[in-house]
Amino acid sequence: MVDHITFYKLDIYERQSHRDIEDPDYCEVIVYEKDKVNLRALLRKAQEESDIIIKTSGVGSFDAFLEEEIPTLKKKDNTVIFWDGDASEAIERIEENPVDAFRNHVAKYDCILTYGGGEPVQHLTDKSSFLKVLNHHTHRHRAKLLDKILRNFR
Repeated sequence: MVDHITFYKLDIYERQSHRDIEDPDYCEVIVYEKDKVNLRALLRKAQEESDIIIKTSGVGSFDAFLEEEIPTLKKKDNTVIFWDGDASEAIERIEENPVDAFRNHVAKYDCILTYGGGEPVQHLTDKSSFLKVLNHHTHRHRAKLLDKILRNFR
């Protein structure tokens, strides 16, 4: 059972002054400044305390750094996930830029969750390393992993 959820939110673009909702009562929200030293400390804390660590796409700052760092937080007893808000954009990014560092990082995540993507995601065959998380075997692995995650929320 999940006993604690923490969201880490970067304080940029005046997001805190334009919030849609107050902090939910079911989680802790940590707002951090645009400071890599502080961010590294928060990553170490997350690695020590978290069973599941999720990097979402489009944070707005430090994205490349976080894409690389989050998989390094992997331990035997935790799960690292990349949650992509725009699968088509990620696929295009990987396929159109053969030197994009994300190509190498994506395969290091335990699981990739995508929002949308439609036919471009469905028609990937052997085109990119993004496929590592989209092939048949990994779909089964991802389904089992998500089931395990969701059981903790019940």
